[in-house]
Amino acid sequence: MKHQLFFMLLCLFLLGSSGFTQSFSLPDVTLRDKNNRQISATTLVSKGEVLILLFWDVDEEKSCHFLDDLAVIYTDSLVGQKVKFVAVAVPKSGNAVLARNYVAVNAPEIDFMIDENGVLARQLGVHELPWTMLFDVNQKLVCQYRGYCIGADAQLCSEARNCLKKL
Repeated sequence: MKHQLFFMLLCLFLLGSSGFTQSFSLPDVTLRDKNNRQISATTLVSKGEVLILLFWDVDEEKSCHFLDDLAVIYTDSLVGQKVKFVAVAVPKSGNAVLARNYVAVNAPEIDFMIDENGVLARQLGVHELPWTMLFDVNQKLVCQYRGYCIGADAQLCSEARNCLKKL
């Protein structure tokens, strides 16, 4: 129990120290959606809407766990609100089809994009998976979270709810 509390506090510290309310915009990088159509990353963020952006890899177990955990909390408490959740697959092994199928089965209520060759991830400074970014209703980066630990999903969703209060 002590270890879980320690890890929870560590995660909250990392989440809190990762750069709140930075002015930010997504670069104009081409992604592919679940239907393999090309989409510009700039279209993911909309003014008046909170965006949860999760970079993950289907071949990394911790990425899949975090995606699953976030999808459950998103479905339970944020669906129907002005919150958009996008899982961006960065398939190191080229398993884009496997990633697409994984999301379709395990988290069908969220949007899915593929970052071919990790271009968007590199431009945003993502160097570890999973990596989560939260943008507020004014398209500002509120926080970002590197890695996975128990409780981080609930903290991110709590931050998303706080952003919604500013509407």
